[in-house]
Amino acid sequence: LKELVNLERGTPSIAVFRQILKDGDIVNYRKLVDFHPEVVKEYESINPLVLAAESSNEITSFEIVHSLLALKVSPDGPKGAETTPLIRAVALKRKNLAELLVRAKADVRKVDSTDLPALAYAILNHDEPMVDLLLTNGAPEKMDEVIDGRQVYFRACRVAWSAFWKITDPLEKESFRPIILRLGCSRRSR
Repeated sequence: LKELVNLERGTPSIAVFRQILKDGDIVNYRKLVDFHPEVVKEYESINPLVLAAESSNEITSFEIVHSLLALKVSPDGPKGAETTPLIRAVALKRKNLAELLVRAKADVRKVDSTDLPALAYAILNHDEPMVDLLLTNGAPEKMDEVIDGRQVYFRACRVAWSAFWKITDPLEKESFRPIILRLGCSRRSR
């Protein structure tokens, strides 16, 4: 904590930078950027956009992500990371962050370490506005290609039908139908 207060003095450690992002600590984040802007690029390997997106404070999270993007942090995160900032924003149902990342040209085709793209998480969250955002910005409904050196096989309709059949509440099931329709899924696509 002393290190947080003394950001003006010396370069903060990577652990301090990580904690500032995770906490959504906008005050110390601003101090860090004011006194040590080089740290942002130097510590990019810790995937600062994902850490900021995961912060429990959505308002400061958005502000920090916006600032990191202005400082030219890649909207896709570092190469080889387990996930991307867009996938985390979608998984956490943070539409404002997802929109910000899409505007910053985050790649909607990227997959995480489980080979799922952001669209899969939007479907599994039953998040129709997020599905629309991703499809409108080029998210593929089908993938059978090599991405980042791995063979990725993804079918949005299979994910959607799988999620649909796991729903037991009739009202929830009915509210999920627009996603299936938006994806153009037929019963044959299961």
